[in-house]
Amino acid sequence: MRFLSFILASMLVCSASLAQNTSVNDFYNSMKGEFSGQSTSEDHRPLYAVVLGAAAIGLAALAVRHWSVRPAPKPGVKAPPKSQKKLMAEAAKLAGVSKSHMKQLESLAKAEGLSSPLVAIICPSVLKKMSQDARTEHQKHAITALARQMTKK
Repeated sequence: MRFLSFILASMLVCSASLAQNTSVNDFYNSMKGEFSGQSTSEDHRPLYAVVLGAAAIGLAALAVRHWSVRPAPKPGVKAPPKSQKKLMAEAAKLAGVSKSHMKQLESLAKAEGLSSPLVAIICPSVLKKMSQDARTEHQKHAITALARQMTKK
């Protein structure tokens, strides 16, 4: 990449000097004078402007290339779901919980004051506390059935 930008800058310098109706020998002599420390009577500001312009274009191209490169996604990795409903459905599927048990768990989680039924699926101690705090036999049966279904897998 550096070599390519060097060639581009050289071409721009050569074209700028040829555009001023100078010969190749004049260009060679001016460059030789620059490197040997001798001063020439010509004004080199246009040449410096062209070189700085080429360097700025090269740096801009590198910056755009750097910012436009995106990392390749890892194979087999899906993006996380963006809505809580989709996340709950995916967690229930991974935990082996049926839709009917998930609906019961949602109502029990609301009754217990949990922020989401996912808390009960992820944290077994919360599920145990929910079964101990269950008010009715129906709630206790729903929680134990859910725990059985989760441990089958």
